[in-house]
Order: sequence, then C-alpha cells, then structure tokens
Amino acid sequence: VTSKGKHWMRQRALISNPFKVNILTVVPRIAMEATRRQAERLEANNAAGGPLLEMGEEFRRLTLQVIAEAILSLSPSESDETFANMYMPIVTEGNLRTWYPHRKYNLLDP
Repeated sequence: VTSKGKHWMRQRALISNPFKVNILTVVPRIAMEATRRQAERLEANNAAGGPLLEMGEEFRRLTLQVIAEAILSLSPSESDETFANMYMPIVTEGNLRTWYPHRKYNLLDP
C-alpha cells in the first residue's frame, strides 16, 4: 500500500502470477482434494466418538487450505499452522461483534 516505484513493481510482479485467470483451472482439483481430506477427518472423529466440531470453523479452515495451496503452494498442515492460527481469532472476534454488538459495552459478556 505504501510502496512506490521499482519496489512497488517488484512486489507487484511477485504476487501477480498467482492471481492470473489460469489459477482457476487448478482450484477445483485443490478444492476436491481438500474436501476429501476434510470428509476423512470428520468421519474419523465420528468413528472415534470425538467431540462435536464447530462446522463454521471447519469450513473456514477448508477454505483457507484451498486458498493457501492455490496461491502460495502451501501444504494443508502449513496452512493450518500459519493462516488458521492467525485468521481464526480475527473471524471469531468479528462474529462476536456481529452477533453480540452490546458486548463492547458490557465487560461481562464474552
């Protein structure tokens, strides 16, 4: 946002390739593979009598894995270790502000 001149052009060149239209040809394959992994994980959790999972969070993690692999070539575990850890608290806070707008005034609410 604050870069200019040659530095800006270099940064733009580094990020422009992942955003080309041809990336759309690989996204369906990446999404199908991520969905398969997610289904296996959910089935294993169910078979083991694991805890109930928050599906909103599960789908956000799935979406982040697809984006991270398509744009940055990160593995699912790398995506979970980086993006999910950074992004999920932000989404949670945003959701709390949306669903509980009074909480900013009430220190006893979550």
